[in-house]
Amino acid sequence: MQKIETINTLKEMEILARIPLFKHLTPQERACLITDELQFYIAEKEDYVIKQNDHDHCFYILLSGTLQVTKNANHAVIANIEPGGLVGEVGFITNQPRTAYVQAIEKSMLIRVDQQIMARLPLKMREQIKDKLIDSLVDRINYLNDEVIMLSERVESVETKTNAQSDECIQLADDWQEEN
Repeated sequence: MQKIETINTLKEMEILARIPLFKHLTPQERACLITDELQFYIAEKEDYVIKQNDHDHCFYILLSGTLQVTKNANHAVIANIEPGGLVGEVGFITNQPRTAYVQAIEKSMLIRVDQQIMARLPLKMREQIKDKLIDSLVDRINYLNDEVIMLSERVESVETKTNAQSDECIQLADDWQEEN
């Protein structure tokens, strides 16, 4: 990933106003975020934004492009992240190693938010942003719970069909033995 060195303040304000995480903030509050510490990055296709097990306590907001979240050595796909989406918030909140890989699947632009930026914000504003992060995580958990239920129902359906087919095979084998 490559850091974008210069973006004018007006453009930064315009960008922040469009990000769901910051929409609830007043223009004055959004101005608090604009400092030398607010970092914009470009991730080229196939660049890693986050690597599983790394210790990096920041999160990223995707402005453009698409990111793919994968897990473990086989890189099982967990999610695709579209503009406005967040990645890395679990490590940011828990100060734990990264739980997944995040890779750009096309050229992407991101904002990096770290602990220093958050610590510098007024308490009320920091709490509002953390509440939005928690809301985002709760939405993700609810979505994943629905996915688990759907997959569980599919597994149950396959097991039912497999058991029925197994019973048919046993019956056919029994019938064949009786005939011979």
